[in-house]
Amino acid sequence: MNTAFVHSDTYAQYDLGVSHPLQQGRLIDVKNRLDAYALGVDNLAMFSPIPCLESDLLAVHSRDYIEMVKLASRGFRGPELTTFGLGRGDTPAFDGMWENGILYCGGSKLAAQLVANQSYKVAVNLAGGLHHAHYGYASGFCILSDIAVAIRMLQSQGYPRVLYIDIDAHHGDGVEAFFRSDPSVTTVSFHESGAWLFPGTGDLTDRGLGSASDSVWNVPFAPETAGDVWSPTVVGVVHHLIQSVQPDAVVLQCGADAHELDPLTHLRVDDVYWLQT
Repeated sequence: MNTAFVHSDTYAQYDLGVSHPLQQGRLIDVKNRLDAYALGVDNLAMFSPIPCLESDLLAVHSRDYIEMVKLASRGFRGPELTTFGLGRGDTPAFDGMWENGILYCGGSKLAAQLVANQSYKVAVNLAGGLHHAHYGYASGFCILSDIAVAIRMLQSQGYPRVLYIDIDAHHGDGVEAFFRSDPSVTTVSFHESGAWLFPGTGDLTDRGLGSASDSVWNVPFAPETAGDVWSPTVVGVVHHLIQSVQPDAVVLQCGADAHELDPLTHLRVDDVYWLQT
């Protein structure tokens, strides 16, 4: 078997509210569909995540931020939360957010481990991909950076050069910020231009810092961009980066909101081009 699938029904407890756009019941739906099609028997190996360690998160987040997430997880709702991006709005605090966050990060950490020990060529954690989480604050539905945890895990296990590919319609600003000064991690984000869409960043001219100046790539698209432009652009740029970077491992944030049916964005990639990509 070449693919590992990491899942827990507990993922659905990452609860930002009944009216929030991010509804994690979708993760249960995917698992149920896989079971119904019996893909787990022949093509996928199923794994249950365990929470990541606090030390994993201290490698990518500030101590003050982690302590505030813990406090909010226990019910604290003071005005101090807004300093850490956890007030009302896109990323509200909720009871159990710490426990859920470390399980999400643990899922991506496990996926990285399964690839690093060469048990599987590909490992998937659909609950992951929280690409707006920053070093010291939450943003855009994202609290803890499972992606940064997974990348550091790969590097610690002998995969020093990592290529991070982000096809979510929103700019992968958090991951880019984590590694902006790190030449060992190349980040590329394909997204709707920040002139129209949150988080308002990811310009074509943005570069990394210092020795990592060539390690940050952004490809913004105008609203209404369809698959006939989006798909060959993604494939062409990724092919170029794989050839030039020669990564030891690839981490893919596979947000699906560039699809034409997504209600929050304005890209228009249909099923045909999505599957081709």
